[in-house]
Amino acid sequence: MIIPISLKYGLLVFVGVTGVLQAAACHNNLRGLVFFKNRYIAYIFAILAAGGSLASFFAWNYLFETGVIAGSEQAGIFVLSAFIAVVCTILVSSAIKSVSFKNRGAPPDGLEALRGATIFHVFWDRVNGKN
Repeated sequence: MIIPISLKYGLLVFVGVTGVLQAAACHNNLRGLVFFKNRYIAYIFAILAAGGSLASFFAWNYLFETGVIAGSEQAGIFVLSAFIAVVCTILVSSAIKSVSFKNRGAPPDGLEALRGATIFHVFWDRVNGKN
């Protein structure tokens, strides 16, 4: 099966952005967005994802057949892949940590709320008026 070059590009962007999001969340102690409880495993995952994606971009001509992706198509694929990576990070971290953060109290405002709860927990608390 031949995978189109644009899909390969989109997958590499997705993996790279996911790695960068995990590194940023781990560095800022946003436990509600990090996939792993152990900081070191989270950093290793982030380095492998972002580094592997970046290395694949640099070795593109050796790994994949060459082709042309138009600039507008490339920009669209990048934005779409980055958006999907953010949404998947939110969904996966909330699903993994759905039973965590039981006694969290009233969440603070902004991104600080993600230090002690997932996005879905914060959203649920806001809808139910716990803040």
